[in-house]
Amino acid sequence: MFEPDCRLRVLVLGGGGFFGRYIVAELNTRGHEVFITCRDSAALNRSPAQVIIGDFSQADFIASVMDQVQPELIINCAAAGVVPSRADSDAMCYLSNVQCVADVLNEAELRKVSRVVQIGSCFEYGSQLEPLKESDAIAPKGAYSLTKAMGSTLVNELGPRLEVDTLVIKLFSIWGAGEHPDRLPYQILSSLSQNQPLNMSSGEQLRDYLYAADAAEMVVALALKSGRYAGRNINLGSGHGIRIKDFSLKFARYLNQPERLLFGQQTLRADEQANFVADIQYLQEVLGEVIDRRELFGQRVAQYLSYVRNNEGWDV
Repeated sequence: MFEPDCRLRVLVLGGGGFFGRYIVAELNTRGHEVFITCRDSAALNRSPAQVIIGDFSQADFIASVMDQVQPELIINCAAAGVVPSRADSDAMCYLSNVQCVADVLNEAELRKVSRVVQIGSCFEYGSQLEPLKESDAIAPKGAYSLTKAMGSTLVNELGPRLEVDTLVIKLFSIWGAGEHPDRLPYQILSSLSQNQPLNMSSGEQLRDYLYAADAAEMVVALALKSGRYAGRNINLGSGHGIRIKDFSLKFARYLNQPERLLFGQQTLRADEQANFVADIQYLQEVLGEVIDRRELFGQRVAQYLSYVRNNEGWDV
């Protein structure tokens, strides 16, 4: 598909968002020419990529971007509804998570783009005790999960019939500096840095946490692989489950304040599912090796704290 060490023109849709910024950083490290789309003009100042401001609701926006960039590789990180508290409507979820995917596939096929990588979500699956395999049935709950599943299904079904190669990478619990303030690590660090208690649920839910920079490194490695995926799914996580309670306490112990996390004081959301852990057998098969990064937890927390000190003025 791509020659080793070749320099590609890469379009990252949603490249100004939380995870998109990590993808851009990884692509830049590897020396590629990177373009991003973003709704927020602030990305013009903070992104090292070439930025195209616009909205997927604009008629022919995707076609216009394709004409400008002429990409060889597209990574679609754009999504609506990721953060439950943000007021993304069901219509916006459909537009970003389904219609945008259809438009990207259509325009990529017309322009003979080599590969489109769709970033999916573990929440497309239903909760289960065993690690989730790519072959497991989807059982989405809520507008975000449902529309992400619809977008992934488009890629799965059309992929084998298109000349452009396609791949769906389903992310599990990605965390890292720059994430939304409603995310769990941010809430924990924000409360504890102010010596405030934090009310939490029981924390018995099982998650598969992976730092965003580590996930981005693997996404880009998969995107640049030779061969043809033809619409395949790949689950991307650490392969190691941990209770939310235990994950949270690791943060709290790092700041020497575990007693400030008050478990059992919050009820779960109606659409909260219990267990999401990735079966990474196929990921390992494709990449050859998936490094266990759990021992880097302290280093990752330090990076997180450095970011909020420098960018948000925290005194921690």
